[in-house]
Amino acid sequence: MNDPARGGLLAVHAHPDDETLATGALLATWAATGEPVTVVTCTRGEEGEVIARPGSPTAGLATLEGDGPALAAHRETELAGALAHLGVRDHVFLDTVPDPAQDSVQDSARYTDSGMAWAAPGIARSVAAASLPPGAFVAVPLDEAAARLAAVVRSRRPRVVVTYEPGGGYGHPDHVRTSEVTSRALQLLAEAGDDLPELWHAVLPDDVARVVRRRLAASTEVRELLRSVPYLTLPDLDGVLPPLVVPAEQLGDVVRVDVGPVAGAVVAAMRAHATQVQHATCSTPDLEGPGSQDGPLDGREDEGMIIGWYALSNDVLAPIGAHEYYVVRTPRPPRTQETSSDPQYR
Repeated sequence: MNDPARGGLLAVHAHPDDETLATGALLATWAATGEPVTVVTCTRGEEGEVIARPGSPTAGLATLEGDGPALAAHRETELAGALAHLGVRDHVFLDTVPDPAQDSVQDSARYTDSGMAWAAPGIARSVAAASLPPGAFVAVPLDEAAARLAAVVRSRRPRVVVTYEPGGGYGHPDHVRTSEVTSRALQLLAEAGDDLPELWHAVLPDDVARVVRRRLAASTEVRELLRSVPYLTLPDLDGVLPPLVVPAEQLGDVVRVDVGPVAGAVVAAMRAHATQVQHATCSTPDLEGPGSQDGPLDGREDEGMIIGWYALSNDVLAPIGAHEYYVVRTPRPPRTQETSSDPQYR
């Protein structure tokens, strides 16, 4: 996205921190143009694991894990800090939007984190928790949540709505449900005769995913980090990739967002989510080739660069690539002559 965005952007996410990890560069880039940006968060992350190792700056927060209300309140403050770094001034928790089926928002139940478990040690892919907490977002009737989101879209009238692809990024049940709710909200708007925004899904081309993992493992700075912080690990270079990774030949109409110009803001936003994200680092771009075993990216060598890294509570380092990718899904209004040559459509 080299030209200023035109019109508003609305991002729909499951928990505090997802807005940064999944769409941080898009949000910061769009906000920098002065166009409206709204983030909708479906839960407050009550079931999140807390990164609070002894001796770390967050060590005193260990008691938050397992205390849903306390962790939710703390993560609200982390979210506010992250949004400030990204330049986003309009935020909505989905359960605070009046439910058309209720007399008032006070009559509505609070949407809570449904929980998850890591699929396996060292694997950045999640599965459903063994049991659901009260108010779990995945158990909220689809049309109830979608009607609330439709009301937000109708009030903001964005040009683009962005969320996860149907697999929920890395499989979290709340992410999957958020994608479903977003699609259903747009269906409800279409049935009501409203003008529809474009729908974008956050994705990653499979060839880029493999290359950035290998570059992460080959980074001198990362090797030094692993020596000094032995509990951190690298992702399995040949392991199963998460659902957001899509075969490059199947992507179709893709929007590519440069992370570099807003990398400082994105990493600062990651660090604001201190209970969820650790070792967020912005480095100099990795300009070395991807290695003979990877081969070229069809002339897209810059897309395989990494400009930083971070880890979640599973202690597996993840690369911050030089670009974010979004596949444009339907519905989509016809392009005008003005937008058809816009370099953001690639």
